[in-house]
Amino acid sequence: MEVSREIFKKLPQGEKNAISGKDAAKLLGFSDARAFQIAVNAERRTGSLILSNAHGYYRPENKEEVRRCYQTIRKRAVSTLGMLVEMKRWLDKNDIEVGENLQQMTIADFVGEEEPKENRTASIRRGIF
Repeated sequence: MEVSREIFKKLPQGEKNAISGKDAAKLLGFSDARAFQIAVNAERRTGSLILSNAHGYYRPENKEEVRRCYQTIRKRAVSTLGMLVEMKRWLDKNDIEVGENLQQMTIADFVGEEEPKENRTASIRRGIF
């Protein structure tokens, strides 16, 4: 099966040329920015290197842009996982079932060992899901 790269091909190249989700949706014929985001996420899961930042979406111009985007998304993911840990802890403390069959995981399961321990909160280190 051939992977579609239609969105990737039509995005501007370079972080400095990033285009907002709203403008990209209009340009590419999507009904709205959310529909565009869903399509971008689907294309990213096939390996398409669509980058984004606070200014919008773009194709990488160089390796440094990929590295910066990776670091930003990784930090956001670690932060989100930390919030999930605390929410789950509160739900458990209040005997509220969430209906998930997850094994116990640590943040390292998601981000790897390269994350400095001093950057993790104690609750994330315990990482009970």
